[in-house]
Amino acid sequence: MNPINDPVGQLATRFERRIALIDADSAEQWSYQDLHRQVQNWCGFLKAKGLQSGQVVVWITRNRIDFFAALFAAQKTGVVLLPLNWRESLSVQVSILKLASPSLIIYEHLFQDASIHLQRLTGTQSVDVADVVTQNWPAASLPKQPSDVPWYLIFTSGTTGVPKAVINTWDMHEANVRNVASRVALSEQDQTLSILPQYHTAGINLFALPVLMNGGSVRVYAEADPDKLLDDLKNTPINLILLVPTLLQKLADTAGFTELPQHRSAFKLFASGGAPLSHSLWQQWQATGFVIQNGCGLTESGPTLFLQTYEEAENQPCAIGNPVPNTDVRLVGPDHQDVEPGEPGEIWIRGDAVTLGYWRNSKANSMAFVGEWFRTGDIARREHDQFTLVDRMSDMYICGGENVFPNEVEDVLLHFRGVEEVVVLGEPHPLWGETGVAFVVQTPGYFLKADDLQTFCRTRLARYKVPTRIEFVDELPKTATGKIRRGIVLNWVRPEQYSQ
Repeated sequence: MNPINDPVGQLATRFERRIALIDADSAEQWSYQDLHRQVQNWCGFLKAKGLQSGQVVVWITRNRIDFFAALFAAQKTGVVLLPLNWRESLSVQVSILKLASPSLIIYEHLFQDASIHLQRLTGTQSVDVADVVTQNWPAASLPKQPSDVPWYLIFTSGTTGVPKAVINTWDMHEANVRNVASRVALSEQDQTLSILPQYHTAGINLFALPVLMNGGSVRVYAEADPDKLLDDLKNTPINLILLVPTLLQKLADTAGFTELPQHRSAFKLFASGGAPLSHSLWQQWQATGFVIQNGCGLTESGPTLFLQTYEEAENQPCAIGNPVPNTDVRLVGPDHQDVEPGEPGEIWIRGDAVTLGYWRNSKANSMAFVGEWFRTGDIARREHDQFTLVDRMSDMYICGGENVFPNEVEDVLLHFRGVEEVVVLGEPHPLWGETGVAFVVQTPGYFLKADDLQTFCRTRLARYKVPTRIEFVDELPKTATGKIRRGIVLNWVRPEQYSQ
């Protein structure tokens, strides 16, 4: 435990009038001195409300520059900030609030009705963010806060069930800054994005906080508009990028995409994360001269865990590179022993960037931790001097005694012309135990046949891996970061076992 000595004040002293935050929509800019003043004002507000260290404050807004002021104020006051996924259903939001037991809800006017409804259902006081930022609150005298206590909570994406609240600390944050810096040299000349939702770890940590800690600037987007983003990539000094594959695909489909290669030399890092990166999408960008560096992490790892170097991305597209230096990684088999080289195993991790655990969820903690090691639930193998992500343990199914990793089958189907998106799941079978069912979204203008897809798979996969059923659907349910919500899709084939 190390007491934290006013990090934003130190940044304001060092970088003064350098730009820290930019509102991409209104063009409002905050210098580091402005950010420090805003943090002080938020501290005054939180103390004026009588909030004590350890109490939870829920934040319901789209991405905003003053989110970072509130976030740093939470650290200074010891309040625990909980950015809530405003896209979630009301029932899930209520369950989250019941778990978190917040003392206050802060919302923007767009979500006033939902916030008032949550207030009535949970008895939690609420306040409009506009009523906070338009007032000058009295200065608060604050003790230094420890670095190893909860700072903010991020609920996991919940692709297979009810989300869990991941505890984030200042120690995790500092370790993540070091981990990012191990892959790209950070400086005050850098500019990055906060375009992924700020209720998601990527909207905070990839790479907003690491850039702010080094005197750079962060361009904040209320929503992910591909046309607006493409224009900014061409006309602003953004040079550090991590986007989810869904947004990368939308950019590639935008009319002005062909002009972007003229600016590729401006980028120090152009990365993908948050969901699997397909070879076809990587090749689409590579054809224009961009080498996308793929990564893999999770909310519980701070989040940076794997991130390719430029050379690794060139040599082995869509692999995930090697572990960052401040986190130890093992590949472990069902017997809890390390697997042989080249064999798939579950990723176990430990280090300063790893979460303390889940908020008020002892059952989840006991399942996730084995001693000092955290079980990620991701299956990977090490080959050709890099790690390759295989699948989620929870997604694997067993057909006739053989393990089937859906990601392998999905990757084959995505190579069939006319397959836009696909998810493969195991469903009960009276003879084989489980067999695969594929839900396929077709590219507009194509009319595919299930038999043709199965024939294609048989030439590329072992017979037990070929889906026995293929269903065509208009769309697949996704999280805000583009991950397919497998829990909802599983409910289509196993309604008695899964619900969302």
